[in-house]
Amino acid sequence: MAALSTVFSIFGWRKGCPRKVVGIARHPHNELLLWWVEGGLIALLGMLILVWAGLKLVARSRLRDMQAFSYGKASAGEALALCVALLPIALHSQTEYPFYLSALHWLVFLLLLAMLDRLVGPGLSTGMELKRLKWPMLALSLAALFTMTTGFYSGVVLTQAERRGLQDMRQVEALPGWSSWMHDDRLQFDRQLGGLLAFNQTRDEQQTGNLRPMGAGLFESPY
Repeated sequence: MAALSTVFSIFGWRKGCPRKVVGIARHPHNELLLWWVEGGLIALLGMLILVWAGLKLVARSRLRDMQAFSYGKASAGEALALCVALLPIALHSQTEYPFYLSALHWLVFLLLLAMLDRLVGPGLSTGMELKRLKWPMLALSLAALFTMTTGFYSGVVLTQAERRGLQDMRQVEALPGWSSWMHDDRLQFDRQLGGLLAFNQTRDEQQTGNLRPMGAGLFESPY
């Protein structure tokens, strides 16, 4: 998102922005717009499908609770209560804090969503079809666990380097490629910023790496 902030600032400068821009957008403030910008129409279509699925769950929840109320069941109202619990997190992701910035919000949202889906979704059979999926699902779960663990570790390393003011980048540079690909934009930004800070101390132009051609490309952009 640092690149987005830089491009936006240059766009305003070239187009004669009527007000002075004194800050930068450190992260997108809308989950749908984030996926649209980052992934194009395919990602936007996928997000719209998820929204449609969410609305379908809400409709099922309303129908389920109406039936439960009519039969006088003690569980009446649970489904819509879960929908209400999901609403603040969903709205927050569209106005201020996307999920990729907070794993805790994402996990809580998934937990509530799974509880709602289990409550109102159609039941699954326990026949041979599910037994065949046991080993593929185990393999996928292990792969996901490995990805999340390596991503978490590289995120911790980057956070520690940022808290130290990017003065010591040895641990960051020691990250293997397979553990840092999830934070590639953040990693590149920290490397370039760390190089600039080192250049201010040593005046060694090699510290800036490829920052100069990157900046030249931005300023030469017709936008």
